[in-house]
Amino acid sequence: MERINNLFIEKTPIIEAAVQAEEPMIFSKEKEHPDHTLIKNKINICRGAVTEKLGSPNVYETAKYLYVSLYHPEQGDQIVMPSDKFPDRITTFRKSLSILPAEIPTEEEFIEKMRHAMTNGVDFSECISENAKNQLQQVMEKSEHTVIWTDGDGVGAPDQKLPGSKEQIKKLASAQIFNKLRRNIAQKRGVDHKDVLSVVAQEGKMKFIPEIMERFLEKGISRAIIVEDRMKNLVTAMNIISKEYPQIEVFPVWIRIDEREKNKFNPEKTLEEWAEELHAIDDISNLMSLLRENSIFEDDVKVGSILDFDGPLNDDYKRKDLQIEIVIKTLKENSWI
Repeated sequence: MERINNLFIEKTPIIEAAVQAEEPMIFSKEKEHPDHTLIKNKINICRGAVTEKLGSPNVYETAKYLYVSLYHPEQGDQIVMPSDKFPDRITTFRKSLSILPAEIPTEEEFIEKMRHAMTNGVDFSECISENAKNQLQQVMEKSEHTVIWTDGDGVGAPDQKLPGSKEQIKKLASAQIFNKLRRNIAQKRGVDHKDVLSVVAQEGKMKFIPEIMERFLEKGISRAIIVEDRMKNLVTAMNIISKEYPQIEVFPVWIRIDEREKNKFNPEKTLEEWAEELHAIDDISNLMSLLRENSIFEDDVKVGSILDFDGPLNDDYKRKDLQIEIVIKTLKENSWI
């Protein structure tokens, strides 16, 4: 397992590359492509299908799926699995464009252009609100240690020979807040900035829970706040900690952003029971109020905080819209639609 120490947001080549990424493209008003809605739906289907297949997003594989859906849609049955949640998935994937381009790009050229557009072409800083920044700052100031814990496209899926696109690192770097906050807080405390904030930003974030807990125990932390928008992730993390680290008290916070999350996990409990047990709130702006109401920081217990990035801090719907628009813009500019 890769050490968390290697995942700190620091002035490393990978972060420098993300911070110094070229200027995002600016959209100009122009006539909408006749297949705009269809292509938008195809992009969503491709990303969702890849995430289901791999367990984490992968930009490379998403671009590969999109290539098939745009130019060889008849192969859809071989690529995308049916879904009860999305009954129109295969029909939409297999639907042909109204007009095919004069020249279809090679798959390799298409994938590289799409990877570049979805990572370097998007200003991800638009996806994190001032409310989110404010809540994060307050949590970090009160916590002995904070971890941004996010599952995304990082190193790829080597077991399936799929490269990563470092999308998650670029999203974090674009937020332009983490380094600043941890440096300021570290200076006030007289500690190294590594002792304030760390980041887990790659595929399979759940496997890092034991290592995060070990770090917390080393620092004398006995209470952990976990902020998540996915109920399943939250409950799984709680179960791991209660079984392997019973000395650490967990205070879960479920941010109910996705309506589909509200009824899909454990039918043995009602929504109201889950909401009460997981301290459900509907928006990140209510986080510190909730923590104050429950006196989380008001005794002598050292507190560690774990916050999911996509959803609680980063507006994933906004990210999705930005990526879709830049993909369609890139397709137009290259005369590929």
